[in-house]
Amino acid sequence: MDILPSDQLVARLLDDGDLLDQTMDSVEVEGDIPEVAPSPARQNSRENRPRFLLKCLSFQNAIYITGAVICLSLLGVIPWLAVRSARHGSVGWTAFFIAGFFVVLTVPLSVYEIILHLTNWFMPDVQKYVVRILWMVPIYSLQSWASLRFSSDVTGYLNPFRDLYEAFVIEGFVYYLIELLGGEQSLADTLRRKEDHYGDHPWPLNQFVHCWAMGEEFMLQCKFGALQFVVVKAATTIVYVMLRPLGLYSEGVFDLKSGFTYVSMLLNASMAWAMYCLVKLFFATKEELRSPKDWRPVGKFLCIKGVVFFTFWQGFVLFILRNSGVIGGIGEWDAHNVANGLQDMLVCIEMLVFAIAHKFTFTHKDYLPAELSQEESICSDQMTNGVGDADQLDDDADYRPPNSPQRLARPLSVSRALWSSTVPGETFSDIKRFKYGAQYAAKMSSGDETECDLAIAESI
Repeated sequence: MDILPSDQLVARLLDDGDLLDQTMDSVEVEGDIPEVAPSPARQNSRENRPRFLLKCLSFQNAIYITGAVICLSLLGVIPWLAVRSARHGSVGWTAFFIAGFFVVLTVPLSVYEIILHLTNWFMPDVQKYVVRILWMVPIYSLQSWASLRFSSDVTGYLNPFRDLYEAFVIEGFVYYLIELLGGEQSLADTLRRKEDHYGDHPWPLNQFVHCWAMGEEFMLQCKFGALQFVVVKAATTIVYVMLRPLGLYSEGVFDLKSGFTYVSMLLNASMAWAMYCLVKLFFATKEELRSPKDWRPVGKFLCIKGVVFFTFWQGFVLFILRNSGVIGGIGEWDAHNVANGLQDMLVCIEMLVFAIAHKFTFTHKDYLPAELSQEESICSDQMTNGVGDADQLDDDADYRPPNSPQRLARPLSVSRALWSSTVPGETFSDIKRFKYGAQYAAKMSSGDETECDLAIAESI
């Protein structure tokens, strides 16, 4: 048997195919074979789909190209303006332009990642918290940048609202972890199989706070701990707005007659308790957050703690250096303006780092269906060590993975995604639910009215 070369074999196959087509055309078939025509709706869908996709792609490309041109133009002009201001000895404008260079890089990067989530809204119960977390970086960046230019009379009212969103993010991250583990009921079932020492408290907290029973109580106590920070922060923001025009707040002055003293003490205690509850929930569920799917909880946790705690302690250190005389005046800025300006400029620089970190830790690819993320997951798994260490848990006969969060077959519309990520309906409902504390909420879930009355009496 002769073996033809590859080029001759291809030519022979093509000739045979043409011959087969000619033969089929010459064959007379008795009777008509009915052709199944597509339905009008499907035909219209097929005809309109390329036009619709072309329109969407053209609109999105126009937005991206316009944004890219604006950003590149600003990145070219801002350094020149910063150098020009420095030559003229203007400290305020120099700091403003230096910080603006990083803001122009940070905000588009964060907004682009938010758009990717909104246009791939496959896990709404989870992604709404991710979008709220991602907004923290541009809000911090823009607020700090504005503080470098406008007077303290204007920026003094922006800082409390930024801090209020900070509390909102801490609460959202706790809710995010709960949804990743299948919701409240699934997480409560998972926590019941945990060891009791997760509910213990270190000294001296164990002298005032009882041990939390693993299960629903532990979960609700962690949720309540994050929620109380939102309520306290909202209340102190109202107090700040009322006392500042009257001259009774005196920011930065620790005095018994200054409202700043009491507000700071209350806020620090509330934030410390919220972060304590977040840490307890994280360590109690870190195995489930890594297996059967690795959600990379450590990176997410460090991003949240970094933005909240690092910026807080950075401002505190600058405050101490200013009061001790280490930081003095520069140019038209006195020591107070230098410390505040340095804090704002550093925040603008650091937010670019966190925007890049959020690109990987809170990526939209984690929430895509398997058929859409299969090719992307090959590369990302190699970079992030893939899925978790489920094989290490197979030896535990009692281990049962938590329920997976709901994933839709098709993404929701951008308008619905934007609405659910903007309106915190679950926060308002939980404020009402926890009005008498976490124990009351736990008794309400069990449906025992007598225990609810006792919980109310204990809270009073």
